[in-house]
Amino acid sequence: MTVRACFRSGRRGLATLVAMLPLLSSGMIASDTRAASLVGVVPVGTTLSGRVDPALSADGSTVTGQLYSTAGGTGSFEAFLWTRHDGFRTFSELGPDAPDEALFEPRALSSDAGRIVGSLDGAPAVWEQGVGTSLLPGLPAGTEGARAYGISDDGRYVVGSAHDGGSWTSVSQGLNGEISVVEVPRFVPVSWDLEQGTLQALSNERGIALDVSDDRVVVGQLAPEIPGLTGLVAGFRWDDVHGSQYVPSASSTFAFGWALDAAAISADGTTIVGSTPADLLGPFARHAYAWSGSPGSEEILSSEGLRVIDAPAGAPSTLQMLATGVSTYGRTIVGQYRVNARPVYTPFIWTEARGLEDLEVLLRSLGVSMDEWSLSEVLDVSADGRTILGTGRGPGSALTQIWVAVIPEPSTALLLGAGLACLATRRTRRC
Repeated sequence: MTVRACFRSGRRGLATLVAMLPLLSSGMIASDTRAASLVGVVPVGTTLSGRVDPALSADGSTVTGQLYSTAGGTGSFEAFLWTRHDGFRTFSELGPDAPDEALFEPRALSSDAGRIVGSLDGAPAVWEQGVGTSLLPGLPAGTEGARAYGISDDGRYVVGSAHDGGSWTSVSQGLNGEISVVEVPRFVPVSWDLEQGTLQALSNERGIALDVSDDRVVVGQLAPEIPGLTGLVAGFRWDDVHGSQYVPSASSTFAFGWALDAAAISADGTTIVGSTPADLLGPFARHAYAWSGSPGSEEILSSEGLRVIDAPAGAPSTLQMLATGVSTYGRTIVGQYRVNARPVYTPFIWTEARGLEDLEVLLRSLGVSMDEWSLSEVLDVSADGRTILGTGRGPGSALTQIWVAVIPEPSTALLLGAGLACLATRRTRRC
């Protein structure tokens, strides 16, 4: 519960405050005991592998990913697991059932980190802690090369891409002007059901599935094939009733009616986030969006329920803004933006209560020391919207580091203090 308004002065304000006291004492209005914080996840001397992005569990307790380590004078790839309780460990420290840390590329994990999916020596795989690693099958007509990119919070569904046996024509022009035409294997978005042991292709178009909800609503990116055009990308949503549908664009002037991607979906399946063209700043700007509408029978989802996330104040027409993670019910959205051609992004957090905020500015306002930290990307957010995963430069190293930030809920004391302060003003207004 969020208290948004001042308690009214006089009897009405006092009655409101008194009515809230049982809720506060009973815990119905939660008090987050975690203080605001920012911590580095990996040891100094290591950096991201560049192959896969790190991932955060929905409960915010665990991070997994792959590092490139220069320890010992030679470079090596290492899969790792970090938890608040045990800190940083490589997979070689997780027990005999863990996959080879040099061969495993973890990409996503279930809510309690009981299952982690990724690639093992180039094949899609799922590691279940305490059980072992299982390779996931490809489509019957396809060849090798399938990939697993996401897993539902309950650990049942895995999504990714696999070769369906078909091909597509790639046309490119070399530096000497020579045209090259090559037939390339077609990889389509797929979903594995670990409980039923089944695999299903979600589209006959090229693409990848990136995320999946607990009720098996899948999102990702397709590459629509239109004669004479190349490089098209579109965000999509899939469920077992409506099939694959494009996510709508927020622009009325964009030549195509779809968003550029669908990067993530909330665990309850209600909210999709990604990036889209929009009319606000011109045809070249890219905006973050959230879609929470109802699927119909059309090829493109209805624009009802599509919301463009606030652009930063004074943003130019070159704005590039990406939403990368969303909490349950879509109440918190995270991502990053840049306002010019420089490849430097600013991480943001958006909430229903406060709108768009610069994450570094917010952390400083909560008393977190940002000395020697420079945040660049936000990759994910926990289900409750309070734990955020990203990358940047940290203390003691010029290498790209992984960080975890905590944004606490207002405490009981803060809520009571706000109420008493509003009563003291004896004015009828909002805080």
